Amino acid sequence: MFSLDSWEPQKEGAGPQFNGLQAIDGKGCWENETTFRGSFLPKGKAVSILVSVRRAGVLVTLDGKKVLDWKGSSKRLGMNGQWSVRNPKALFLGAWTSRFQVSQLTLTPFLGQGKSLR
Repeated sequence: MFSLDSWEPQKEGAGPQFNGLQAIDGKGCWENETTFRGSFLPKGKAVSILVSVRRAGVLVTLDGKKVLDWKGSSKRLGMNGQWSVRNPKALFLGAWTSRFQVSQLTLTPFLGQGKSLR
């Protein structure tokens, strides 16, 4: 899971936002090697977010600017238990005490044919 404009647990709304992959080796986006600070979702402005997941790692761009390029084994990746979904293989979007609008979502399989999880 990629977290954008997040806060450290127990400090919501205080201090700078944290961004990064959630979680690597059990460490959250506020404390792992992908952590970067700043706010990237301005109110009232559309932002293009591209997340590319490959065997070798994860690449994230915001409005065409690379903000994260992590290389490593997918076995190191995890997810905060508060974000559990029925099917752990499912793709999902989420918001925690915030709202956002998705105007377009495109899923492009890199290799082979995708399959429905339902």
